[in-house]
Amino acid sequence: MSSAVASIDIDRPVADVFDFVAEPANEPYWHTDVVSASLEPSGPPATGKVLHALFRTMGRTYPA
Repeated sequence: MSSAVASIDIDRPVADVFDFVAEPANEPYWHTDVVSASLEPSGPPATGKVLHALFRTMGRTYPA
């Protein structure tokens, strides 16, 4: 069984990094297969909200 491991050092406070990755609109910046992402209804993440994402993998685009 093969595996891959990667890491990166981010010279920012942990709270800044968390705020960035917790914002769905930023997901395409760090998740290379994501074309777009948004919450419904809009606003900050919360219980009961739905994440809509559009992925592109191996030449195909599909919702998730």
